[in-house]
Amino acid sequence: MGNLMLHCSACHRAHHTGRLQIAGTAPDHIETQRRSDEPDPRQVVRVENADASMQEQARLALVGLGWPSPTARNAVAAAASHVGREATIDVWIREALRRCPVRKAG
Repeated sequence: MGNLMLHCSACHRAHHTGRLQIAGTAPDHIETQRRSDEPDPRQVVRVENADASMQEQARLALVGLGWPSPTARNAVAAAASHVGREATIDVWIREALRRCPVRKAG
């Protein structure tokens, strides 16, 4: 889980087709660069805020589990004050799930 990160579908496809290079070992310092003949430093993007990335991954995980996006976003926001700076994605998801409303049996 430590080397996973979330990209939009366009970036995901670009990476698998070799048009996007992804480098880095820490979740709070990932560099992505579009492939070209000569690298353009303006194309390098650094993700410095691991919390924002983890929050988005947790939100998408909750949506994937069937929670509406606004509910997932609120649960992740509420969980943010309960997870540490170095928390892994599974901790984010667990804490967010604890803050989701109880579903009634249908």
